[in-house]
Amino acid sequence: MIEVATVVNNSLTEQHPWNCCPKCRFRPGYLVFLLLVWSLPACDRDTYTYPSHPYDPATADLITKIRDKGWLDANCLRADMTAPDYPICLRVKRTLMEPLDLSRRHEFGAFYDPKNYYDCRMETSPRDTQCEIHALRRNEPEPVWPNPDAPPIKWPEAPESVYRSGMSSKEYFEALCEAEAGKFIYRTVENIEGVYQVRPRHTATDVELQDIYVLENPYHYTLGEADSRGAAYLGPDSKNGGNKYAFWETSLYEPESRWGSMKRFLHPSMGERPSADARYIRYHGYQGGNLRETIKSYATSLRSRYGYTWRGIDRENDRELGIAGGELAIVDLDTNEILGLWRGFSRTSLKKNKAWWLGAAPEGVLISVCEPVSDFTRLM
Repeated sequence: MIEVATVVNNSLTEQHPWNCCPKCRFRPGYLVFLLLVWSLPACDRDTYTYPSHPYDPATADLITKIRDKGWLDANCLRADMTAPDYPICLRVKRTLMEPLDLSRRHEFGAFYDPKNYYDCRMETSPRDTQCEIHALRRNEPEPVWPNPDAPPIKWPEAPESVYRSGMSSKEYFEALCEAEAGKFIYRTVENIEGVYQVRPRHTATDVELQDIYVLENPYHYTLGEADSRGAAYLGPDSKNGGNKYAFWETSLYEPESRWGSMKRFLHPSMGERPSADARYIRYHGYQGGNLRETIKSYATSLRSRYGYTWRGIDRENDRELGIAGGELAIVDLDTNEILGLWRGFSRTSLKKNKAWWLGAAPEGVLISVCEPVSDFTRLM
């Protein structure tokens, strides 16, 4: 740890962990208040005077040291860090940030910039989230294919571009919808009890939903799937006058946020952890009533014969004009054959170079889709 002192009122004061404001005094009577309100601890952080020096890339030894402490996993906000540790952690984080690669532009946020990220965090309160747009990267889960002996899925090739120089966003969007969008059924199967989600979705943050690049497939993104504990795919099917699936399976990708905040409303099985040999999660039991009906169990093998996966598709100048495309495929898990394909496009207007990809848009932002998102898997 670098020892740092701050001059306050012409006197030298010792720096205690995260306590850089000598005027902030913690009295026993404030204890409950401090547990509920962050403002007083924030006073300590906000008044800290960080060393003024040019950025210098971290050495390999320093990177290893900070990684081993686990500080990077906590975004440099671990409770065991002291105030002088904070700029050191940021220095390591900036060193590890990949430079913007224009050949992979869609993988980086619209405002991605390692220098701006470092400078922003050095100049603002540590818990101020406004700087995160400068570090935003695409972070989508990878597909988990259950049959290693099956050939890779064969996605369709992109057709000839319909983009023409000078097209407006609206014109280009309508041309893409007319030329490419639709639901294409190649083979149907019946009496399907359950389905496997080959590629999970993570729950997008507001920052990601407002970025023009980082969501790979905003067209097919729904909170119902991203936050699903299975209930979105189980129980009665009011639209089609029948039932949905008896079970819904996915891989072990399950962020804590998917069940943690609602634990008291859910079946006790939602809080269980997988065994060492578990490979999949199976949801079942929901009958359309209380969410506590939904049971989560772990499995070493799938019951599903069929599944679905998705991907984003890139088209010429699409994101720059506020357009994003995606494909969702129903597959035979034994062969990875595509039984049906759904391709569509979303369009959002850009406001101060920010988008909005989901549901009700903020004032002044327009959202359009080729056709409303629906449960394509029911076409099986």
